[in-house]
Amino acid sequence: MYGWIHNCLKEATLNLCGEEKWNEICIKAGVVDEKVSKHNKTTYIGDDEHFALVEAALEVMPHISEQDLYDIYGHYFITYVQKNGYESYLLTFGDTLFELLNNMNRLHAHFACLMDKMKVPSIHCEESDEDHTFILHYSSPRGDRLTSLLVGMVKSVARTYFSTEVSMKELARQGDALGSLSTVWKVIGLLSCG
Repeated sequence: MYGWIHNCLKEATLNLCGEEKWNEICIKAGVVDEKVSKHNKTTYIGDDEHFALVEAALEVMPHISEQDLYDIYGHYFITYVQKNGYESYLLTFGDTLFELLNNMNRLHAHFACLMDKMKVPSIHCEESDEDHTFILHYSSPRGDRLTSLLVGMVKSVARTYFSTEVSMKELARQGDALGSLSTVWKVIGLLSCG
């Protein structure tokens, strides 16, 4: 993973519990906060460090689920996109959430050119027979470890750019007993939030 993932996680966690708890999380995870603070967007960080921070955060804040943490993370991800000049590029991917997500592989390919250690996921959407729904397929070299992160980002993108709340019903999980090659959700558009 790269530094901007860590920085978004830190901002989300600080917002939830403050600096004292963040320091406790870093100690539990065996990560020096000063190191996290110095990561820039292209600093490569091992996956284990990220997952250690998430696990420590969930121990320190037992009232927060992993999905709740990543839903809040999604907000900080969008703020990062906006502050770092990626928003106009992102918005060229489509006029709907379906179109934007279906073009995310282009953004990942762009990042992979800049960050040679990036483990690029694959995202594919297909239309559904039901109104205001579509099917989202997500496959990652990390397996299902970041599915909660993706859900948080999708919810935040829907809210921020399309004024829509969505729910995501998981239909299959990458690597499950049935041998699914991707995690699959039904994405359901709810009432406009704007």
